[in-house]
Amino acid sequence: MKFHLLAVVPPSLILAACSGGGGGTGPATSAPVAPAAPVPAPTPTPTPTNTSLAGPLVSESFAANAARAAATFTDAGGSAGTASGGDLQIRYDATDGSYTLTSGARSQTFGKSGTKQPGSISSVYTVTTGSTVDALSLTRKAASGSAYEYVAGGVWQTATTNGSSVDGSVNVFTYGVTTPNTALPRTGSAGYALDALGVFSSKQELEPNTLSGTGTLTADFVTGKITTGGDFALTRPSKGPSGYTGRWSGTGAIAASTNSISGAMTVFAYAQMDGGFNGRFYGPAANEIGLSFWGTSSTGEAVAGALIGRQSAGVTSAQKLADLSKDTSFGMGTSALSIYETDASGLTRGSFGALRASSVVGSSSSVKYVASSGGYAIETQRLDLDDMSVVKYDQPAVTTADKLAVQSDPNFTAYRTKAPSGEPVDVKIYRPGGGNAELALSYLSFVWTETLSVPTSAGRSTQRTAYVPFGYETAASQIPVTGSATFNGVLYGTGVSSAGQGSVYSLTGTSKFEVNFAGFSNGTLTLVPVGKNLATGSSVNFGSFTINVSRSIGDSLVGYGSNSPSFSGRYYGPNAEEFGGAFQLTPDVVGNGTTLTGIALGKR
Repeated sequence: MKFHLLAVVPPSLILAACSGGGGGTGPATSAPVAPAAPVPAPTPTPTPTNTSLAGPLVSESFAANAARAAATFTDAGGSAGTASGGDLQIRYDATDGSYTLTSGARSQTFGKSGTKQPGSISSVYTVTTGSTVDALSLTRKAASGSAYEYVAGGVWQTATTNGSSVDGSVNVFTYGVTTPNTALPRTGSAGYALDALGVFSSKQELEPNTLSGTGTLTADFVTGKITTGGDFALTRPSKGPSGYTGRWSGTGAIAASTNSISGAMTVFAYAQMDGGFNGRFYGPAANEIGLSFWGTSSTGEAVAGALIGRQSAGVTSAQKLADLSKDTSFGMGTSALSIYETDASGLTRGSFGALRASSVVGSSSSVKYVASSGGYAIETQRLDLDDMSVVKYDQPAVTTADKLAVQSDPNFTAYRTKAPSGEPVDVKIYRPGGGNAELALSYLSFVWTETLSVPTSAGRSTQRTAYVPFGYETAASQIPVTGSATFNGVLYGTGVSSAGQGSVYSLTGTSKFEVNFAGFSNGTLTLVPVGKNLATGSSVNFGSFTINVSRSIGDSLVGYGSNSPSFSGRYYGPNAEEFGGAFQLTPDVVGNGTTLTGIALGKR
């Protein structure tokens, strides 16, 4: 997202003056004159405040949050840097368009004197006093199409030259029109698209680097949980972009009764820097957000930055599937598909000789919640045993009228409908929320469809099964970059064996995903499938399968292992709370030619 900086337009001042009045004297009289009734004191005019940063602005001391960093630089490189949260006050004076900033013993006024350099990205004010140069950069607001109405960011730098060295300090801050405590939401959730700005120092650098980037933040107003993450690029002021990039990841909380947020922050650039953040919401209804962050490493790196953002429907928030209330199209997910030959009743037709069957993982499928019907529209690729030259799709749709009360249970809601061709389609939706007796997921579910084709003249049919994950996918910027986690869950699927006259199995079992979020989320997925033979009812334990999973470029998970198992999936929910995806396994327990396909899912 491109920065739009706030153009501060000094307002015209309207001065109200009070005028007094006088009166003459009447004729003399000896009668006593009653004292005049006291004149009530005039009601003081309330001090005006700004309702937005669009301008013109009135004089005001703004609420602010700040981070501070400092280091010394020579021709040989920088010193070990320091960084921390810091106090800062910023006041705008409408009479001359100046800003006065105070942090501890430091104070400087920008705008009355010195140099102002307005630009499309920021307004830069400089004040030189002897060997010390103070510079203030404020994000500007474009005349139209601005991303921000209520929050702004700034960087106050102080550099003092001492012979061959320069002592530098910087305050990075956010300020603006805050959300009143009484107006801060305490229900629901929101996602914010963020812009990042700040300063980074390292002993390997001859000068402090600026950072700029984008990210996301989710706020769960019910639990108070805050999750943020994103990426940035570094720039050397004297040379331009350095080619180095970094990431941040943080979690925190909203204060119980005030408009305040705080938490822990981890930043990667050259090294891991650990620190914190603080901030607040801005606008009449938490429309925007601003926070400052800081961090240091054991090898001397330091960072101070600010994040400003506005609510965005495109950012995964803490909304849960159980709360669906409007039309929602979920992203294209990787599905698991199987097809096998049956007789007209759906039983495996081994009597025709070797079982004809096919399975595939990786086909993109989609799910849409339709609020008007309370149901789902589903699209999956259709496998065909006789002709795969043309890609075809199954597109079943179910409504509340298609629910099957008897076939439903605490874990699945069952539906029955018909395809346009007249084929019967059974659909099951894995129940989200605490009512699921097996695995209470909040952000992830899956669709399980079974479609029986119309029998041919020879009495042959095909049974098509599909397992399609859907839910609120975790954006790449929200996936943690530190720590580890263990996800425990379940699996469902279909197994097909061509050994002998063939067998088909309904799969259940467990899944366990152990991941190290550092790097690209390398982890190990362990699947333990158990199959029920659909013809005999007998059970087969297919053993345990280990798949090495890593995060590919972006936000998807891919995995491979021995005996050609594979997995394709994603994280779901803010901060990667859940995972799910499609798998394919090739066990040899019941003979060669056995393929197991299905879906594995779990939560932390």
